[in-house]
Amino acid sequence: MPQTGPTGGGDSKADSETYPVSEFTSLNYWEGLGDEAGSKWAIAISSKQDWRSKVKSDVDGIVGTNRGYSKIIFITNQFVRDKVRAEVEDKLTKEFGLPIVIHDRTWILDRVFTNNRENIAIEELKLGEGLEETLNLGPNDAERSMQLSLLNKEIEDALSHAIITITIVSKALSAALVARGMEKTRYEIEGLFGRAVRIAEKLSSPELLFSVKYHLTWTT
Repeated sequence: MPQTGPTGGGDSKADSETYPVSEFTSLNYWEGLGDEAGSKWAIAISSKQDWRSKVKSDVDGIVGTNRGYSKIIFITNQFVRDKVRAEVEDKLTKEFGLPIVIHDRTWILDRVFTNNRENIAIEELKLGEGLEETLNLGPNDAERSMQLSLLNKEIEDALSHAIITITIVSKALSAALVARGMEKTRYEIEGLFGRAVRIAEKLSSPELLFSVKYHLTWTT
């Protein structure tokens, strides 16, 4: 959920926050954790060099709003040592009584490059033309890419109408297998398998659930 203001924050204390979605919408999530889709998290973003004082003041201000956040995520563009980050997280979590998570520049870079988000960074940071990677798909991967897009759309349409059937579970499994065949990133493949598992559990079909978990285990 975007906030108002020239740099995203406005004066609402949080720079962004999550918003609730329906149970069936969360079933379709394959990035992140679908079972936490109803949680209300506050997100604070900072480029201040003294990140320690900034995270403390941001958390204090966010908690003071009494909006019922269940987690606060603080993102800084500074480098933070793992040991220091863990110490600050533990201290603030104990002080304010809710989980505080700190992501630093290393995490940002990892998310960009590990998850192949370079084009988003190039576009949003206005780095200029010519840096984009040209991706030439072979005929097999081009067909798989179209198949994956179609499967994901059919699954999303069905779940948006609260429809869960054996066919939908099968399509969710097929999407994961197609992504595996395309050698997508691990987080994408595991995320699609995770979605198939949740949908199969919702359908209460032991046979389908076993099949999905078998393929997930073999893939892992």
